[in-house]
Amino acid sequence: SLPEELRPYAPLIAACAQVLPKQEQAKVCYLTVDESAPGTEAGAPAPQRRPGLHTEGFYAMRRGKAGQLKSARWHHWGFHDRDHWLAKEPISPAVFRGGVFMASNVSASTRIWATELPRARTGGGEDALVPLGGRCDHLRSALDAHAACIEPRAGELMWISDATPHESLRVQVGVERSYFRLVTSDVSVWWARHSTPNPRVAPPPHVRVIEQDKFACG
Repeated sequence: SLPEELRPYAPLIAACAQVLPKQEQAKVCYLTVDESAPGTEAGAPAPQRRPGLHTEGFYAMRRGKAGQLKSARWHHWGFHDRDHWLAKEPISPAVFRGGVFMASNVSASTRIWATELPRARTGGGEDALVPLGGRCDHLRSALDAHAACIEPRAGELMWISDATPHESLRVQVGVERSYFRLVTSDVSVWWARHSTPNPRVAPPPHVRVIEQDKFACG
């Protein structure tokens, strides 16, 4: 079901599939490809992707049938499960269950902390460890003190969970960065405003399609 313009990324997708269980390979996964030169921000080189320390999964407020706000809930974005995972090492022959794969053609343009933050299915207001929207900048000093940190090399395929803290780093002006991300099947929502639908494959019935800006959730 891969569109023609994305066929050059087929080898990366195949590399991800090789370390996933067979049942995962038959499910709908979610591909991100961003080929762009980030430019500048306040006169300095800018990151290509979402700035700031964050997790892929995050809390978002739920609304009742009448539109009233209810408790926040963790929105899965790949979830995870891999025995004996070490983020400080690249993909190795092993079986990964869920999670997020990512790579780019620019070295040291992403920073990943080799840890996983607690997630919960209910609760999660602004006083939660991972608050609404998944922003984690308030944890930077603690993460730097207690977790190993890596910046993947160009072409290095990495695996993280949806609760692994990471950030997009500034890219030298004029450099075009190709970013690849494959989110496995365990997602709870599909953000229509931030995604391009595949004309051949629709999100599964259990996945909520949300039209609002996901970064306005918190």
